[in-house]
Amino acid sequence: MIRTLILSLFILPIVHDFHFSRTKAHYNSNTNTLQMSMNIFTDDLELALRNMGHDDFKIDLEFQSQTDSLIAEYVLSKFSINHGGEALRLDWVGYECDYDITYVYIESKEFVLDTNLVFTQGLLMDVFDDQENVLDYESPNLDVSHILVEGRHIVEIEE
Repeated sequence: MIRTLILSLFILPIVHDFHFSRTKAHYNSNTNTLQMSMNIFTDDLELALRNMGHDDFKIDLEFQSQTDSLIAEYVLSKFSINHGGEALRLDWVGYECDYDITYVYIESKEFVLDTNLVFTQGLLMDVFDDQENVLDYESPNLDVSHILVEGRHIVEIEE
């Protein structure tokens, strides 16, 4: 009994029962760009990359260029934004790993925020049936949040 309790104390912090990410999207009116940061559980992101065929994929605390390009490939294949019916070009800025959480940074090319934006956020939905992705959007005129799940992972934000 005591062994099971002690073992549980070491295992439980590593495994989580919910699958969640948060994307913060901020329209910077000084640069006319949309700046995004994503908080993703590191072990979930590692599993997604392993499922893509990178069998021994592991995110280290220290930056590695191969890891950077693999994370960029995955994230940019699952996240997109349309503005006025056209895909908004997104530039990969990079990532940081802080043990349990990996922070991902993306920025759009310059554009004028003159019409609605459509976000597609399918991150990790190919890995977990119960994945929830929160999208927090902020602009000079609006501050909203949406929870996106499989089957409802596209949201239109009316400016």
